[in-house]
Amino acid sequence: MKNAYQTLGVSPTDSMSEIKEAYRKLSIQWHPDKNTSPEAGHTFAQISGAYGVLSDPVRRAELDSKISQGLVEDINEVVARVVDSYLGSLCKT
Repeated sequence: MKNAYQTLGVSPTDSMSEIKEAYRKLSIQWHPDKNTSPEAGHTFAQISGAYGVLSDPVRRAELDSKISQGLVEDINEVVARVVDSYLGSLCKT
């Protein structure tokens, strides 16, 4: 399973601007409106979930801690949490 860093092709030592740049490139490449391949939607969701983790300092620190302990977070769980969080925020408005 890939963790968020692996999904975006960046390392834990990369700056936020480097992470953002990688996210932008991948999201343009895999956006379902631009990419007609069957896996585009799933890949785009993984990319978005990974960026959601790495762009949040608290969640990034949690991931870094898990990596340093030898635990690798399943990106599918990350995506599920991001989607659940997003849908929950829509219901509150």
